[in-house]
Amino acid sequence: MLGIIVIIGVGLWSGAWMYGRTVVANQMDQQLAQMAENNLQVTYRERTISGYPFRYEVRCENVELINASGQLIQLGKGRGVALVYNPWHVIVEIDGPLTVQNAEDSSTGAWISGSWELAQTSIRLGNDGLRQLDVVVSKPAFQAANLEAPADVRSDELTLHMRKVPETDADLDLYVSTKQLSGQLLPDTLPLFDTVFQLRIANGFQLIEGGSVADLPRLEDGSIPFQLSRVSLADGDSSQISVSGEMRLHRNGTLSGDLELEILGLDQISSLVEQHAPEAASVPAILKGASDALGTAETAENGVEIVRLPITLKNGNARIGFLPLGRLPVISIPGL
Repeated sequence: MLGIIVIIGVGLWSGAWMYGRTVVANQMDQQLAQMAENNLQVTYRERTISGYPFRYEVRCENVELINASGQLIQLGKGRGVALVYNPWHVIVEIDGPLTVQNAEDSSTGAWISGSWELAQTSIRLGNDGLRQLDVVVSKPAFQAANLEAPADVRSDELTLHMRKVPETDADLDLYVSTKQLSGQLLPDTLPLFDTVFQLRIANGFQLIEGGSVADLPRLEDGSIPFQLSRVSLADGDSSQISVSGEMRLHRNGTLSGDLELEILGLDQISSLVEQHAPEAASVPAILKGASDALGTAETAENGVEIVRLPITLKNGNARIGFLPLGRLPVISIPGL
């Protein structure tokens, strides 16, 4: 009797797994069709779905994307795994290599190429589609060609986190960080830096779903507001430069906003500037003097001085009080 029950149970489970396999394939096709409607075409070769009895494992060969700007992104082999009892959480691994080039004219060669030891992506889905995307890449190396100065950038680890802000369910939180960043354009004698880039965009999650920058909410002057939560460049615990504040991006690609500049370990940074950029050796002293008049200075628990200064950006021009700091480059984004 027990054997019959086991056989029936296995048969029912097998049938349920096969039905779920069909659902996974259909959902995947629907998501790809929705992306295509939003001008993001995703193609692949030889899709297989396996993993019986407790999970679904999707394997695809030659994964390629073509975005609205006509860029062809090639990612190589991809594998996605979801457990039967939690299909809303998918783990994806991409083997690479990565290439980015013009989809209509591949003869110009790759603009960007890349490789890594391991690239894993965690995808969390909801009833309304994607809710959170987390990417961790070990030992990434990227090369940019067809530029005035070819670049070669490497890092011990690259992380990317994108999620819907729970309070609004439409805003986008974006976080990108690197550990031990180095590059061809940086002197070998410079220390390896850790970097962080974090921002929040109102109604910005539509960009992840294939939407356009042109559809983002704008202020009366036509600019796009966003919150720069943090941009930082750190050399261990002894020195760090970070910026945060409210900003807006104008139609001409320039930035405006009110920011706070925080400098940890100004003396160490001064030494680096004197060694590698002697033409700017006076800047740290100017910043220290400005902090006495316009900002604040304090000592951290490890004895390192922290300097905070207000920065004003207007149409790309940065200044501290009446002291000009320079002009930021123009940002070129389709649909701006």
